[in-house]
Amino acid sequence: MAARIVAIANQKGGVGKTTTTLTLGHALAEAGKKVLIVDLDPQASLTLHTGLEVLGLEATITQALSAAVRGASARELQQVVEGAIRGTSIQGMDLLPANLDLSAIEVQLFAAFSRERVLSRVLGCVGERYEVILIDCPPALGLFTINALTAAQFLVVPVATDFLSLRGAQLLLEQSLPTVQAQLNPGLALLAILPTLHDERTNHGKAVLGELRRLYGEAVVMDPVKNTVRFKEAANAGVSVLGLLDEEGLRPYRMLAARVAAA
Repeated sequence: MAARIVAIANQKGGVGKTTTTLTLGHALAEAGKKVLIVDLDPQASLTLHTGLEVLGLEATITQALSAAVRGASARELQQVVEGAIRGTSIQGMDLLPANLDLSAIEVQLFAAFSRERVLSRVLGCVGERYEVILIDCPPALGLFTINALTAAQFLVVPVATDFLSLRGAQLLLEQSLPTVQAQLNPGLALLAILPTLHDERTNHGKAVLGELRRLYGEAVVMDPVKNTVRFKEAANAGVSVLGLLDEEGLRPYRMLAARVAAA
């Protein structure tokens, strides 16, 4: 059975996409799922967050995308992809890492045949090995994000509870998503909006959370992830924040993991 593929995206940066990808992957692995997390951001934040040193990586998603662009055979492409995948400290969760070289591949994508579906070819090589594949997208609607949305069945949108992040989510959900659904991937469904970095003490945070629920509905907007220093501590240590949060802090991620598993 092929994996469920979930794109984690927002056109605004700094909203918790990488943290959501890693923590959601950890929660799914904890629930017994075989998970692959994919770093599709040239900043390689997800790779760094797992504790890998990006400067020493020779086999990454860059080589996999390059092989797909040049038309490598299915067998050769599978070898390249499998050679790039790394285990993580979390049992049941693997990583397809990135490094700074990834930024150069986007130029190659512009000239590629069926350029929006290059990532689909890459993930198709290993989709039978995993139950869930999570894609950490860059903070822009470029070809990397378009490839992720084309490859995925589901979309999760992290939104920090501030109005700039809300605007980025609106651009994605009300302009980009309908275009991708109409032209590239009619099966793509919005699975959840995850409010992040939420400070329930501020009127601003409350107002943005209320606006998210008004615009997109209680069924889509998850309970918010509250802001805490634990996120920075986890990033600095190169570990998932899941092991550092209390039960209240864990609840939004576990609820999201349950929604992904049931999709």
